[in-house]
Amino acid sequence: MDQIPPGRPAEWVPAGVSTTAPFRETGDVLPRFNLAMFTNDQAGAVAAAKYYIDADNWALASNSNAFLRLVCKSATCTNNDSFLSRMDSEGQHVVGGREALTGMRVFAYEGGSRADVVVRVVLSYSASHLVGRGGHVVKTEPARRLPLDLYAKWTGTRWIISDTYLAGQP
Repeated sequence: MDQIPPGRPAEWVPAGVSTTAPFRETGDVLPRFNLAMFTNDQAGAVAAAKYYIDADNWALASNSNAFLRLVCKSATCTNNDSFLSRMDSEGQHVVGGREALTGMRVFAYEGGSRADVVVRVVLSYSASHLVGRGGHVVKTEPARRLPLDLYAKWTGTRWIISDTYLAGQP
C-alpha cells in the first residue's frame, strides 16, 4: 500500500479491497489514493484527510472498514471495525449519516511524535437511520456539524491518520 502503481497514475483504487457497496447512496465515492498522499508536504496531509472522509462514508456504504484502515491507524478505526462487523452480522446498515466537508485548516503539531500536522476538518453529517432486517428503523440520529482533528503522520512514504479527536479534545 505504500507504493505508487506503475505509470504513476494521478489516483488509483488500492489493491486488495472490495469495491462493492450494497448500501451506496448518492454522493458516496469510491475512495482513491492519489499522488499527493505520497508527498511530504501540507498538500499530502490534506489529501490523506480527504481520503479519510471518503473512506469513512464508504464504510457505511459497504459495512466494511477496509478502505479506512488503509489510512487510519487510530483506535477509532479499530472501534469502527467492531461496529460495522456487528451491524453486518445483524443484517443492519446505515441510511444517511454521510459526512460532507464544510471547512478545513492545517496546523503544525508540536505535542510529540504521534503526528506531524493536525488537519482540522469541519464535517456536516446528514441525519441517519440504523435500519435492521426487514427495513425497520432501529435508531435515528439527527443531522449535526462537528469539528474533528485528524492527526496526520508522515510515514516516510505516505501520510496516514494516526489519531482522530473532536476538535479541542486531545
